[in-house]
Amino acid sequence: MLHFISLENDDVMKELHHAAGDPQTVYLDFNATTPVAPEVLEAIHHALKDCWGNPSSSHHYGIKAKKVIDEARTNVARMINLDDASGIKTCQWKRVSEFLLTKLCIIMILIKLDILFTSGGTEANNMVIRSVTTHYSRLCKESDDLPHIITSNMEHDSVKLVLEKLANENILGIMPIEIN
Repeated sequence: MLHFISLENDDVMKELHHAAGDPQTVYLDFNATTPVAPEVLEAIHHALKDCWGNPSSSHHYGIKAKKVIDEARTNVARMINLDDASGIKTCQWKRVSEFLLTKLCIIMILIKLDILFTSGGTEANNMVIRSVTTHYSRLCKESDDLPHIITSNMEHDSVKLVLEKLANENILGIMPIEIN
């Protein structure tokens, strides 16, 4: 759910000042990064202190770490309204972003509904674009047609650069749309 705020709200202004850690400063660059919420900091602290094992290992510490990761996957699956891995429940998000929702739904299908955690947006975007391209190539191997991606000049480099690289390798076609 998207929340729109009014800067006339005193609570919102207090949060913006608090986020900067200085009552004289208002932090507005939440697009790049945000302050860590106390409950997130607590969860991270718990994981680093108590669940630090390799989740692929079979010893006690690894099992404990794997349990935390599996619980996180379950929570994410619930948050995006997925049933168990037997099928996709209709994504019931409001229109956050059609492109993001499309990428999310496609990647869930391609990876058989496993929830993957990535290091960030660049890795996730790269994985989605490459997965969709590979999937298309497998489905349409009889065809000479390349996957065709429509993108804009406003696209983030994490999407734009991988699209350009794949286009230069003749793996897909791109059609840039100018936005002013």
